[in-house]
Amino acid sequence: MSDSVIPALVAAACDAGMNALGVLSGDFEVDTKDDNSPVTRADFEADRIIRSRLRAVSELPIVSEEHPLPSPEDRSSWSSYFLVDPLDGTRGFIERGDEFGVSIALMDREVPTLGVIALPIQEAVYIGGPEIASVRLSGTMTEIARAPESALGAGERLPRPTDRMPPAAPRRSSIGDGPDSSRDSSSDLTLRVVASRHNLNAETRAWIEALRRHSVTVELVQAGSAAKFAMIAEGAADVYPRMAPCMEWDTAAGVAIVHGAGGRVIYAGGPGAGETGSNGDTAFAASGGAGRAETIRFGDRRWRSSYFIAWSAHALSRGWGD
Repeated sequence: MSDSVIPALVAAACDAGMNALGVLSGDFEVDTKDDNSPVTRADFEADRIIRSRLRAVSELPIVSEEHPLPSPEDRSSWSSYFLVDPLDGTRGFIERGDEFGVSIALMDREVPTLGVIALPIQEAVYIGGPEIASVRLSGTMTEIARAPESALGAGERLPRPTDRMPPAAPRRSSIGDGPDSSRDSSSDLTLRVVASRHNLNAETRAWIEALRRHSVTVELVQAGSAAKFAMIAEGAADVYPRMAPCMEWDTAAGVAIVHGAGGRVIYAGGPGAGETGSNGDTAFAASGGAGRAETIRFGDRRWRSSYFIAWSAHALSRGWGD
């Protein structure tokens, strides 16, 4: 990767974010795509902006939600490509909420190696990957886009220090027949769970209830778009369970950033690369110490994301996600 690519990724995400703010300031129409999801001109304009920026610095293929998808044969021939969600959280954007964003990931052999998430209204950009320590850039989209190198140099490394820690994970029982609900005194705290504002479905609720059945005190926070991954990367939340359908462009950038912040995103079944469904108890076991956890996988022929559970670095330090 050339030295110009990372600043260009940041600038591309911020330029698209600036454009979305401009659209948001006026009236706009909402159309419906073939899959019944909403779309606005902000989505398509962001796609054009990002493509222009990336093509100026790289010849890698660009896959975007708002562009015809490549054939499986073309995809399998690529070692690397960009995976883009030009306007992440379109439903929240239409509702004029503050959590919509722009997500760009660099994929290498179907692994997200670098992610950028820009949250325009929150005036924050997150960037990082498994081998690139994740940082938060602060400032308006205009300020960061004009001087991405300076913003990167001033970025705050993640996760941030916190005045709260999650409880320790339930211990494995001595006979190995499941988690032990007994906890030490330091675990009488709260596990902060962030979940989707628009897709908090029955399977995700079942996973949260499985936590409670293991004597874990849960604080549920709902948020939209890739802002949930940002909360995990920062340490503002401990865990983000997703057992509802989404696409790989919804998750790739966030997965890279969480891993770059010392967290982990764990495969939890469902559609996508695995096709094996999940429920609250089996997903809980696979993500909380049952010895079967594995990192989320990419490469589904239909671009559908697996279900997953994203753990913060702070939660991992207390025994979760093993």
